[in-house]
Amino acid sequence: KNNQRLFVKHRYRDYSGEQPRPGDRDELEGAGGNSSRTPNAAFPVKLHETLTQIEKDGYGDIIGWLPHGRSFKIHKQKEFAEIILPRYFVMTKKSSFLRQLNLYSFNRFSAGRDQGSYYHEKFLRGMKFLCRRMTRQKVNGNRIRS
Repeated sequence: KNNQRLFVKHRYRDYSGEQPRPGDRDELEGAGGNSSRTPNAAFPVKLHETLTQIEKDGYGDIIGWLPHGRSFKIHKQKEFAEIILPRYFVMTKKSSFLRQLNLYSFNRFSAGRDQGSYYHEKFLRGMKFLCRRMTRQKVNGNRIRS
């Protein structure tokens, strides 16, 4: 049996130099002096705001941004399901959270120093306006279409 590891090649465009467009409602994190959360926001925007709030609330040891700000990681699975999901999200199951990540095309690092963290090229710390440019895959019955 050949036990070669499979590596998925991803295209990754670096959006870290992007600036908000005139039509972007939310500028860079913290701009405008109002840090209130967006009600009924699309999942990526809400996740971005929530990661910032979780850090402020002292739960960064459970889930948080990695130091480079290009991905986030769930550090403590049990506490995430018991504390974070019911408090910050309308869902109670981790599987529902992971489904949302998949529908918005987040990827998970399976090796290396960022192993287990989730990333998307438009999901960067301090650049919430990019989240509004992320698209959700359409779901028809049991099939997912892009």
